[in-house]
Amino acid sequence: MSLKIYRIDQSFFGKLNHKYKKPDLPATLYAGLFGGLFESARKNYSDYKRDNSYVLCEKDEIDRFVEAFGNDWIEDLYYVRHPKKTRTNYLIPAEQFHKYIVREQIGDIISYLRANLRVRELDLSIKNSKSGSLGLSGVMDGVSLEGSTDVCLGNEYTVKIKCNAPLKASEKKTEYLWIDEFPHVIELVDNAQNGLFSLSEEFDLSFGLDVEAAKSIGMNINYHGRTEFNFVVVAD
Repeated sequence: MSLKIYRIDQSFFGKLNHKYKKPDLPATLYAGLFGGLFESARKNYSDYKRDNSYVLCEKDEIDRFVEAFGNDWIEDLYYVRHPKKTRTNYLIPAEQFHKYIVREQIGDIISYLRANLRVRELDLSIKNSKSGSLGLSGVMDGVSLEGSTDVCLGNEYTVKIKCNAPLKASEKKTEYLWIDEFPHVIELVDNAQNGLFSLSEEFDLSFGLDVEAAKSIGMNINYHGRTEFNFVVVAD
């Protein structure tokens, strides 16, 4: 899957860019003057030349998208389209893209483990192939967890999730965005024994976008590249 990048620009240069490079749109809706001109022209030239990068300047085009956090659109800010087809109308601010996706992935893995095993505790740490261990204090905020759980940061790089009771049938997820991308989790669940065990999964969060392009749109490159999710699981 390749990432698509969007920027809202209703200036003269934005409309000129739009005229010659029509944006890729979702099929359905869910729901200093000279310095400024120079910067607008520069950005639009970069957007025009960059693969899978588009400018939105028409209201009906902008209205086809949903801001992932429910915030107002910000002119001239870069957004990245959600890579999953079921959320193709979501635009995520580029700076927050990786953490947003990581939250979804962590939530899916934990939900899948708990839906299929009687999990009591999970310890989680994340490493990136370029940046090393990643801090979790801002990552776990907003992770969707079902049932009765307590989330405790063991230190900057480790989080402990205590599951106070098994999930009820009504609490279990029925649809997952990312679980098919994590075959080791599925295999582990199929063969798991009670007790203490660990699992490790990798995912390439660059989605084929090179580092320079990621930097140019304001992405957090600490997460760019292969990211490893490490879990230690205690199950009854």
